[in-house]
Amino acid sequence: MNNMSDTQITAEEIATVFPKVVETMADALDQPAASMKLNSSLIGDLYAESIDFLDIVFRLERGFKVKIPRGKI
Repeated sequence: MNNMSDTQITAEEIATVFPKVVETMADALDQPAASMKLNSSLIGDLYAESIDFLDIVFRLERGFKVKIPRGKI
């Protein structure tokens, strides 16, 4: 059985979901989408706080219709 850490994600898959992730993060963090980069750190670059992580997980789960396990964001 594969776990998420063993799964390889392609650049094409990232490019497909990245715009929606950026939109979600920008809304959750009340920042412009232009400030969101693929290698941005949620805490270091985007100044996310612990309460923001809950909001982000909720929004991503709702937007992508997935369940994100605790500690896996």
